[in-house]
Amino acid sequence: MLHELLRMGENERVEFKSDRKGQLKLDTIIEAVVCLANHKGGYLVIGVEDDGSVSGTPRSKTETVEELRAKIYAKTRPHTWVKIWAEKYEEKDVIIIEIPKQVLTATADGKYLRRGVEGDNRPSCLPLEPHEILSVLTFTGQKDMTAEKLSIGKEALDESAVELLLKITKQNQAELRNLSVDEILRILGIVTSEENITLAGLLVCGKDTILHEFMPFHEVILNYFDGTELKEQKVYHTNLTNIFFDLMSIYKIYNKGIGEVIKDGIRYEIPLIDNESYREAVSNALIHRDFSIAGSVSINWYEDGRLVISNPGGFVEGVTVENILSITPYPRNPLLSELFRRTGIVEKTGRGVDKIFVGQAKYGKSLPIWDVNSKHVSLILIGSKWKREIAERLLGEDFTPEELLIMYHLYNNDGKTTLDELSKAVQRRKEEVMYFVWRLEDRGFVQRTNENVFGKEKFKVVARSQEEMVIEHIKSKGSITRSEVAQLLNISPSTALRMLQKLVQKGTVRRIGTRGGAKYVLN
Repeated sequence: MLHELLRMGENERVEFKSDRKGQLKLDTIIEAVVCLANHKGGYLVIGVEDDGSVSGTPRSKTETVEELRAKIYAKTRPHTWVKIWAEKYEEKDVIIIEIPKQVLTATADGKYLRRGVEGDNRPSCLPLEPHEILSVLTFTGQKDMTAEKLSIGKEALDESAVELLLKITKQNQAELRNLSVDEILRILGIVTSEENITLAGLLVCGKDTILHEFMPFHEVILNYFDGTELKEQKVYHTNLTNIFFDLMSIYKIYNKGIGEVIKDGIRYEIPLIDNESYREAVSNALIHRDFSIAGSVSINWYEDGRLVISNPGGFVEGVTVENILSITPYPRNPLLSELFRRTGIVEKTGRGVDKIFVGQAKYGKSLPIWDVNSKHVSLILIGSKWKREIAERLLGEDFTPEELLIMYHLYNNDGKTTLDELSKAVQRRKEEVMYFVWRLEDRGFVQRTNENVFGKEKFKVVARSQEEMVIEHIKSKGSITRSEVAQLLNISPSTALRMLQKLVQKGTVRRIGTRGGAKYVLN
């Protein structure tokens, strides 16, 4: 083990301590243990210099590893059990302490430390500041900042925001329609039984001036970029109710249709960004941000068809990109999250992330991309590129989210995949994936042989020529323009014009109107 640690050198999980004369203070050892425990756990190596050269330690001659282990246990809060052993390196004794990850560990005299990087880019132990302790507690679900009772009453609430929130709540919660305003506010957690408001209540429908007083770094920024040029910007410091519904109205401005699919006589428009995906992504950023960190929620639209939504704070403990679809969710801000669910603004089951994946997959688009670290979460949706053949197969079908992702993965891999690959794609155990495959098999969508899964012929859309697709559109809508042909077929406007001219020459369609506003109808 020592050779491996020496090869790795000092890093965020490995700390070297010099102890040539055995005079390394116990307090220094305790602080290093606390520091590593509050990060990701790791190894404290005594008898090695910062540069990785082994100098040795005589400590094992004066105390046993069991005694040192007991001292570490006694001088940490909560008590921390570590593994300790000694190894020899070129006749020099080295002591290795393996430290487990342990949330919010302190020294016996109340000192909190964390692993970090100083100005020289070397890993070191730094003080854990009060706001960072709060962030750790919310990260692990041990504290809900938004449930804090504030020393203000209902006079801090914005009447228009309350009115809008109550209207939405009564529309979505029939059992609350006959209750008084005060009763609903208490049920939602906006107001306590003592007539104080909670932080969640202030965030959701507080007056701007009071909200800024209690949460000075509460901010949401909406940007629209054309390349690197910022074309539009809107900065919000108001309550979340006003922000959310304004962002939903702006969606209708920035979002646009990029094509269409006609299947079984039904026309499906292909949006730049799916409405449900946008709704859940925006609400997640507003609800699950870390309010102990100074920073802004940002919603960035790009002319090239990307949407990037970021919020302060990483994923809560246990959630990773690899398990985000399958892990049982718990929110960073439980009361705020429950408030949005009770009103019906967001997904009541807590599985809104499924809608983000489904909203991309059903149109044959790239699945959501996550950029995550301890300071922020960014969600990237690529809306402008889609695969017509996948959209034609998936739109209009009655699939569960798991089934739709299975079909998406299947047809993204030329109609063939394995159960192991599906297990990774759907983020479910292989046995659970088998259940959804059986369901699809019973309905004739797939067939299975041992470990392989295939798309069945009956599910394949009959190939149609581009001309047939244009004619189907005209039958459905009555007419078509050159730009609509370009969107429908994902071709350039000049190619679309040549196709229409060819159909005119054949006598299939005729043109109505002048060049600028010409439409084409069936002959």
